[in-house]
Amino acid sequence: MEIVARQSFDLERIVNNQQLRGKMDGVYVTTQLETARYFADLSSRYGLGPAVVRVTVEKELFFEFLVKNGIPFETPVDRRPGATETLLPFASLPRFQTLSPVFMHQE
Repeated sequence: MEIVARQSFDLERIVNNQQLRGKMDGVYVTTQLETARYFADLSSRYGLGPAVVRVTVEKELFFEFLVKNGIPFETPVDRRPGATETLLPFASLPRFQTLSPVFMHQE
């Protein structure tokens, strides 16, 4: 899996996937494994996944990153009751990479 091997988001692949759906938002992450699995399966219909990748960063650094970038944490997903997500806009991703995230395949 490229994202794990590269230890970074594959932005070109994410952009291409979102263009197929007519949206260009950024990278969606969630603390909910069930939500991640649901959307990974949904993405497989567009040529991605289905795979869930666990991204680990230091908690304090992550929340500081969110505040500095004005990114809301775990907002409700309208089309999936009970689900939440955090949208990392594309412009914020270079700063996110400075947090030294670790990408691992999640079973």
